[in-house]
Amino acid sequence: MGYDPIWEPFFVYYEDTLICYYSDETVPGDNGGQILVYKTSADGGASWSDTTTIVDTNARPGMPVVSQMANGQWILTYETVGWNPIKAGYKIADNPFDWENVSEWGDTLPGIIGTYGGSPYVYTLDDGRIVAGTGSLSEVFVNTREDGTGEWIACATGAPAGYNRCYLQLSTGEFVIAGTEGSGFAGQGNKIFVKVMDPDEVFSAVPTFDSISVTGPNITEYEPGDELDLTGLFVMANYSDGSSREINSNAYTVSGYDADTSGEQVITVSYAGKTAEFKVTVAGETDEPGEGGQTGEGEKPDGDDPAADDKNPGSGDQEAGGGEPAGSNPDNGANSTKTDSDVQTSDNGNNVDSNTPQTGDNTNILPYAVMAAAALAAAGYAIARRKKVR
Repeated sequence: MGYDPIWEPFFVYYEDTLICYYSDETVPGDNGGQILVYKTSADGGASWSDTTTIVDTNARPGMPVVSQMANGQWILTYETVGWNPIKAGYKIADNPFDWENVSEWGDTLPGIIGTYGGSPYVYTLDDGRIVAGTGSLSEVFVNTREDGTGEWIACATGAPAGYNRCYLQLSTGEFVIAGTEGSGFAGQGNKIFVKVMDPDEVFSAVPTFDSISVTGPNITEYEPGDELDLTGLFVMANYSDGSSREINSNAYTVSGYDADTSGEQVITVSYAGKTAEFKVTVAGETDEPGEGGQTGEGEKPDGDDPAADDKNPGSGDQEAGGGEPAGSNPDNGANSTKTDSDVQTSDNGNNVDSNTPQTGDNTNILPYAVMAAAALAAAGYAIARRKKVR
């Protein structure tokens, strides 16, 4: 404008850094006499960084305003008075520092019946809807997508058009437009207006971003140490009008997976303040029998177990009999047991033939012994008779 000033500042505080965006006429070049720049301060404004350019076109960009969108990205609006009619542009970036392709115009905010306008402003509502407008129109434009990629819908506000209009949502939820009443640079009789409205009524034509939902992924069963595989995971943004759209995989975050923890795990997907969940299972490590201080099947615990010995006579160490297994017949006959069916034990100290019935056998030889005794008695009687006859 002939004075080579720096002016039209807008401040953002982000990650302990104060950012001041402003219009700069001090830099000569084929840019319409003005560019958009910013400086940063990490000490509350006591000192400032070098200048960083964010828009440098030949259309005299000015009046920068920046807002963080619900998805975490940032949107920048600015005017370009070097065009006829004057228009407002906007750019989107992943952070408030890196506005790529500074020499490119970006996108243009829409107009109404050929009226566009400068002096733009942009604001993100609590419900994620993005409101943008210019000083030449009473209406504002609300984007149908929380990431600024949707359609801009014109909404009547009842607020007057005017230079340097600003937007703010109150803690009550009400939406405020304030600015200078009158077109261009108003004279001494100008006024500052404030218009308060209900966004749910004024912006009812624009759907709200209500929730996200997930389907997949393909793999939900893992071994310990496996990386989470998100192949087949689809994340959808759902809106109040029943519509939905797929969210790009670089726009959401996934948390909650631990490859070293066995069992079922709840995995959380987060996007633009909304969350959805799915479940995966990490298999547990199977211990071999007897590992981990546990007594495995078929394994003898440390130390003697008298109860176990009582239940299994003849197994393990024996208190007597030199550890001979049950059913054996040691010569000393110690602790031999006689039952009704036994006719011979090791008590006599004689060796017992393997065919001799042993303790516990069911064979009964008593009848044979009686018959043998009777035969012997009969033979003795016969011999006695023969001697008498002689």
